Amino acid sequence: MARFLDLGPKDNVVTIATDGFDRYPSVLADLEKRRGPFTDGGLKDTFGTIFRSGATGDVLDVRSPEQKNRLFGYKAEVWSTFGYSHSYLEGMKSQSFWEDEFHKITGVDEALARARRL
Repeated sequence: MARFLDLGPKDNVVTIATDGFDRYPSVLADLEKRRGPFTDGGLKDTFGTIFRSGATGDVLDVRSPEQKNRLFGYKAEVWSTFGYSHSYLEGMKSQSFWEDEFHKITGVDEALARARRL
């Protein structure tokens, strides 16, 4: 996404409400290696630096139809290389798609628990 938006090494891409941090141990290990151990005070300082020191011009609001279409085009370009059809990706624009996905969580969690016991 950073490459698509022509962002540089000093720019941040922040995704809100994504996977839990526990799914990325290698990323956390790399971050800790570069910045030192995680502490409550250090995390608060980092949060303040990243989220409270910026100006509104530093944030790209992607809620407009133009931005949504631009990002959808990028998603379609990338995800189609993994075999996702255009109709499947179009379906992701519907709230019912996400409600159906939500209802799969229990089954996926149960399958993961069974697989971990093997």
